[in-house]
Formats: sequence, C-alpha cells, structure tokens
Amino acid sequence: MKSFRRGNTLFLTTWVLLGCLAFFSQGCSTLSKVTHRFTSLGTKGSLQDLKKKVGVMPLVNMTEYKEALDLGPLESCINERLVSSCTGIVITAREKAGASFLADPPKKASGTMDTMAMALIAREEGFNLILRPILTKVHHEKPTSWWNWLINDEDLITMTIRMEIYDTHTGAEIFHDNFIEEQDITKVEAKELPVPQIMALPDFEVMSSKLAKTMAKNISNNIDAFPWKGFLVASDGKTGFLSCGSNLGLKKGQELSLSKDLEVLTGYDGNQYILPGPVVDTVKVVELGPNQAKVVSTSENTLVKGDVVQALVSPK
Repeated sequence: MKSFRRGNTLFLTTWVLLGCLAFFSQGCSTLSKVTHRFTSLGTKGSLQDLKKKVGVMPLVNMTEYKEALDLGPLESCINERLVSSCTGIVITAREKAGASFLADPPKKASGTMDTMAMALIAREEGFNLILRPILTKVHHEKPTSWWNWLINDEDLITMTIRMEIYDTHTGAEIFHDNFIEEQDITKVEAKELPVPQIMALPDFEVMSSKLAKTMAKNISNNIDAFPWKGFLVASDGKTGFLSCGSNLGLKKGQELSLSKDLEVLTGYDGNQYILPGPVVDTVKVVELGPNQAKVVSTSENTLVKGDVVQALVSPK
C-alpha cells in the first residue's frame, strides 16, 4: 500500500514538474519575444545610423623645438590613421575641402582659442566634433653613466601627443588624453643626431605610425560613442536647412527631434558654453542633397537658425 502511494506521489510530482517546466518555457519564450520587440523598438533609428562630420585641426607644436621641427609627415600620418579608423567623415585643414577656421581658429583677446566662436562657425559648416592634436614632447634620452652605454634600451626617443575633442553643440571640451610612444634609439640609428634631424629620418615613421595607430583607435571609440547632431543654418520659420545631407546618411522622410539652445554659461576660466535645451519639436526631411537637407516642422512651432536636431526614427 505504501509503495502504491509512493508511486502515485512520484507520478503526480513528475507531472507537476513537467507542467511547471512547460509553463516557464512558454513564459521564457514570451519574455524573449517581448525583449526582442523592445530591443527592436529601441534600436530603430539608432543614432549610429548617421555618420559624424569631424574636423581635424593642424598639429600644434608645443615642444621646446618650436621652430625646428617639420610636423608635416607626422601630421599626415595622424590624419591617415584617423580617416581609416574613424566611422565619422574626417576633414583635415590641409585638404582642399578643409575649413579655413580649422587652420586659423578664432582667438580671444588673451590669445587663447575661443571655443565658443569656433563651435558656432563649425555649426555653420555642419561639423559635429573638432579634434585638436598637440605635440607636447619629443625627448632624446641619452645615457647618464658609462654603464648605460651597454644597455641600448636606456637610449630612447620619446614622443607625446595630446588630443583634445570639442563638441560643437556646447563648445565644451569633451575628451582629452596624452598618447606616449618610446622607441629604442639604436633602431633609428641616430644616437648622435639632434631631435629635429631624428624626426626627419625614414625610420622615425615606424614610431610615428605606432603612436598614430594607438591614438586613432582610442579617438575612434570616443567618436563612435558620441551621438550625431545637426544644426539649422537657415530658416524662414516654417522650414529649415541643415548643412549636412546624404553624405552623412540622412534619408528623405527621416524624422529628427529638435531642441533649442537654453542659455550660455561662462566657466571659471572665462570660456563660454552653450547649455542644451529639451526636445520641443519633431522635424521631417523633405528635400535632400549630398551636403544639405530641407526640413519642415511636424507641428506649429517656429524653426530658428541654430536649432539642434538629432536622429529620432528611421524613414518608413
């Protein structure tokens, strides 16, 4: 009798477990579908669908050899790496299509770069971000004792480049980092040469390439993670024009969220920054060219030059 009851109990327990398993399997399947649907909705019209237009300023020399260094080859190496590594469209000041303000940025009375003025000019030309590379150090470390002459690795050439990234939406610096590369001087065969002559050697390109590769990879990750933004460069109130178009991935019929600049803030260092405002409208792309797009408001709001747009949904 006891064995019969045990058998029934085991039988019922098995069926209960199978029922629970079926229920949870169905639940997991439903949850998976809901999650997939939510993910699909969340990724529709992803900001990554649009490329960023990035301006690269000429390489600045802030080393002790201010007048002696030829930065051309090093600058070209950096620009080539950025172009090949970054998903954004990179425009350099040395190219014919480059913007003039990149080579000669606006300055304040103190002589320092006026980031607010630069951001406003960059908006007009459709730039999303501005990169500013600065060569801060090139150092030839020679042996300091007779014992060091036996250790080749102690005789090094060290190069440091600082990279700054400015957001044209706010005028603020959103990223900066120092990138350092060292090279055994015996591999360059320039133990007795001064730094300017070392930088002119073909073997120095190996070191430059390593540094540029590391820098470009880091910068690319930061650019990819930064959302695309566009700016109205003209408007009659009902329609507006963007200084970007199909070259950045915009499509006719695409809808964009629109926000306005809230106010201008002055930092402790005297620099001014634009405080972004909330989303107030949605605009739709009705005409499209390679470098320009015409948008109209989907409501009765007035469009104003300087308004900011971001990707909202993909065109149907």
